[in-house]
Amino acid sequence: MEALKRSTTMLKVAGKLLDQGNVEEAKRLRDQARAQRNISVWLMGKANTLESFEPGFPTGPYSSVNATNH
Repeated sequence: MEALKRSTTMLKVAGKLLDQGNVEEAKRLRDQARAQRNISVWLMGKANTLESFEPGFPTGPYSSVNATNH
């Protein structure tokens, strides 16, 4: 989640830099944001793999394991 938050913040800042005419810095920040997003997508894929192959691993916020703990 943290990588996704960072990438969103970076994209917002890149947009502001672009509005100010700072194209080079906006491009650099955009590329960093993409890298953060890629990390986040990779981590989500790993989490999905764990959910699929680990017996008893909760499958999400509405799984039966979590529902009984509320």
